[in-house]
Amino acid sequence: MSPEQIVKILNLHRAWLHGRNGGMRADLSRTDLRGLYLPRADLRRANLVGANLSGCVLWEAHLEESDLFCANLENSDLKKAFLSVANLRGTRLRRTDLTEAILTGADFRPPSISGRESEHEPIEESGVVTDFSQAVLRRAALRHANLAGVDLSAVMMAEADLTETVLRGAKLSNANLSFARLDRTDLTGADMTAVNLSGAHMRRVVLDGARLEGANLRNARLIGIDAEHLSLAQADIRGAQVIRPQESLTATVLEVLRAHQLWAETHGAEGKRADISGCDLGGVDLSGALLGGAILRAANLAGCDLSRARLLLTDLSGSDLSASDLRAADLSGANLTHSNLTAAMLSGADLTPAALKGPDGKDLGRRWPTNLSNACLVGADLVGANLSGSILCGADLTGARLIGTILTGASIEGIKVERHRLDRAVFADTAAAKRTG
Repeated sequence: MSPEQIVKILNLHRAWLHGRNGGMRADLSRTDLRGLYLPRADLRRANLVGANLSGCVLWEAHLEESDLFCANLENSDLKKAFLSVANLRGTRLRRTDLTEAILTGADFRPPSISGRESEHEPIEESGVVTDFSQAVLRRAALRHANLAGVDLSAVMMAEADLTETVLRGAKLSNANLSFARLDRTDLTGADMTAVNLSGAHMRRVVLDGARLEGANLRNARLIGIDAEHLSLAQADIRGAQVIRPQESLTATVLEVLRAHQLWAETHGAEGKRADISGCDLGGVDLSGALLGGAILRAANLAGCDLSRARLLLTDLSGSDLSASDLRAADLSGANLTHSNLTAAMLSGADLTPAALKGPDGKDLGRRWPTNLSNACLVGADLVGANLSGSILCGADLTGARLIGTILTGASIEGIKVERHRLDRAVFADTAAAKRTG
């Protein structure tokens, strides 16, 4: 097919997508398109069944809802391509670069010889499975994708997002899933022998019948997973952090948390404010919890998952929050004096002053600063965190990551931190950094 013909088809397809007169959906089924240069091409909902797209340049191409059943994409460049809800059953992806591609809801299941696999009758290749050998899926978004029974052995999937992805019976032996996100991922019966899951974030993953012999789970975070029923005896779990499900807490503590949530939701009209000072909540999954205004003095929250938690005006003075996950948490107005936040993850957290409100919910026109006086933040990750207007007097930030950390108007007298790290923070008043002790 000539370049002129391809351009004409793409123009007609674009018109069809926008509902313009004379438009026509692209039908490139079984077409030989080898080696074409089609970056950013708009082929949404196109018919590409059995098409030969090997060696094509398709980076940032739009292929959402396209039918690529048994198509050949070997050696193609699909970096940052959009393939949400695409039919990729039986597609050849050998040595294909899908780095940072969006594959949300895509269907990769092995095609069946019988039955209707696409809008077309099954073609000759319908007996083959999706071929991922030597494919690259680094940082790819595979949320809600269906990869049941697919062979992903030795595939590069580092930092991929596998949230709610179906991988039942999939072969993942020797695959690289380091630092990948697996949130409610279904890995029932999956072969994960010698898989690399180092540093992976695994929340409420279904691992019934999964094989994990020789798996590398070093420094991985296992959140809400019943580790007792996992076969981890032959896996490397050095440095792995097992986060207990909230249900593992005592009935008394759970009732206190439920009453506090009601208290927070009704602005104190119902329920009761929580006071669980000194309580042991170490390693518990409290992500997204409503704990604003709670009293948690000297509590053990080490290793907790408190990501996206509401902790505004919470009293956490003297608490142990070491190695806790506080990413994107709301800590505005919180009392964190003398708290231990060693190696805590606070990227994107809000530590700005909180607006004080009356019982009727109306703003009183006053702001209460977040207080981190004499807190230990050694090795903490504060990338992109907002600490403007906070009190950091005497805090220890040795080794802390301060890239893009907002410290506008913060009180930083006497803090302990390396100069080169502080230089990467954001100050409205650049002279402020010179006043540190």
